[in-house]
Amino acid sequence: MSLPTSPTTSLDGLGPGPSPEAVALALSRSGAPDIAWLDSSLEEGARWSVVAAWPDRTLTSHRGGPDPFPRLRELVRETPAPAAPLPAAHLILAAGYDLGARFDRFPTRAFDDLQEPDLRLRRYPAILIYDHRRQAWWFSALSADARREGAGRYFRILPENVPPPPPPGAPAPGPLRRNLGRDAYLAAVREAKRLITEGEIYQVNLAQRFQVPTTEDPLQVYRRLRRLSPAPYAAFIAASGEPALERGCGDGDPLLQLRASGLDVEGLDSSSDMLETKSSNSGYLPK
Repeated sequence: MSLPTSPTTSLDGLGPGPSPEAVALALSRSGAPDIAWLDSSLEEGARWSVVAAWPDRTLTSHRGGPDPFPRLRELVRETPAPAAPLPAAHLILAAGYDLGARFDRFPTRAFDDLQEPDLRLRRYPAILIYDHRRQAWWFSALSADARREGAGRYFRILPENVPPPPPPGAPAPGPLRRNLGRDAYLAAVREAKRLITEGEIYQVNLAQRFQVPTTEDPLQVYRRLRRLSPAPYAAFIAASGEPALERGCGDGDPLLQLRASGLDVEGLDSSSDMLETKSSNSGYLPK
């Protein structure tokens, strides 16, 4: 798969090539930043998938931060309409459930323990679009400069037109953690039943989070997940380059493993003894 040399346009038909999964895997292995894969490969009759990397604009918003929508509207106005008779997704938005708090008048009581953005928008000057019906690729760029630069980035690392290797087997799991113990969860169920009986609420969704520490490549986790539990339309959106914060980091597991793998992770804990243990394990100053 190669880029035509003429004419210079912002949309090029590339013909057959490797699968979107193979392209996303090649980008990941090359270290391309902020990979996005809009994945409709597993839906019969679905037509388009998009793979992209190297955004030139990023907008993130956290709960309680400034209103992101003026900047979002500005970014949309700044982005030229692609010359594409197909869905050229140069703006890719990941919106969290808590973004609804920007519109609701009701107070938000949920504790934001993960500190994840409730909105993350990226603009990709050049993207690859796969037509599943014709089994052919398109290359879309927002300008001649984006076309030239994007071609130099994408086409030097794209794989051959062969099926990608299957994802590796899951590594041995680390210790399973959950944010609610059995007694606390059962107490919450009893409280929910009481409030329903008294007419205060009519429904409640009780949930808890299970976590397993890992340093595995997130794309490989997604590749396994899409085989075990396929979704008609899914997406993998990497969030590289953004620091992470682990609350309740304890003695440094898995924080130290994540830092050793090159991730920018800080840790907080209310126990000074735990922080001293983490510090002695790593030479990392406690916070």
